[in-house]
Amino acid sequence: MTIALFLDALGEPGWRTVVLQWLAQYEGLERYLWPEDDAAVQVQNLLARYTEEGHLPDAEAFVTALTELPHCFYKASRNGKRWDPLNQTFADFAQGELVDVWSWPHPEPSAATVQSWLLLKYCQTQTQSQSGGS
Repeated sequence: MTIALFLDALGEPGWRTVVLQWLAQYEGLERYLWPEDDAAVQVQNLLARYTEEGHLPDAEAFVTALTELPHCFYKASRNGKRWDPLNQTFADFAQGELVDVWSWPHPEPSAATVQSWLLLKYCQTQTQSQSGGS
């Protein structure tokens, strides 16, 4: 089942754009990670667990769970520059070159920063859907 289908099954299609946009920031990073740390796989596994439970938690608990996934604990640098996943996709950062990637004991950017970003994107999505935009 895809991420979009999981969210639809949970009655939360409003998260689709937010989660997929966030995951797109990490596209390409999976080549440097253990298969079980792949961002899309981790989000699918999280959503599968919520589907088994029958509901998605409230927005704050959901974004907290997202920022606890393994891919959030990786950093990357190339030519002395650090990657910021909220402002640049990994693919754009890497530019097809070899990148140094390592795990870190805490998320980078901070979990609070990513949670705020996700909640802001979700609120924007909800506002657009209520006003008739997409």
